[in-house]
Amino acid sequence: MRIRSENPSLWRGSNGKTFNNGCIFNCKYDSQTGNKVVFAANLAYNSVTTHYQVGGSRLTDLISGRTYTSSNGAYDIQLNGLGVALFKVE
Repeated sequence: MRIRSENPSLWRGSNGKTFNNGCIFNCKYDSQTGNKVVFAANLAYNSVTTHYQVGGSRLTDLISGRTYTSSNGAYDIQLNGLGVALFKVE
C-alpha cells in the first residue's frame, strides 16, 4: 500500500500502453503531481533486454530498488522470463 499511496499516478491520471520485444509497458501519469510510473511485464519465458522511451533521467524499480540511467530519456531494461517490474520515472 505504501507504493500506491506515494505514487498517485497508480490510481488517477492517464495511461498509455506499448508493446516492445515481447514486453508490455503501461505508463501511468498524474498531471496534478507530475508523478509518472511504468508497469512492465515480460510475456516470454526467457529473459529479455528491451529498449523503452519514457523520458526522465532515471528509472527506479519500486519493488527491487534497482535503478536504470537514461540515455536521452530511453532505457535498456532487463526483465526475467514472465517477470514484472514497477518503475518510478525520475
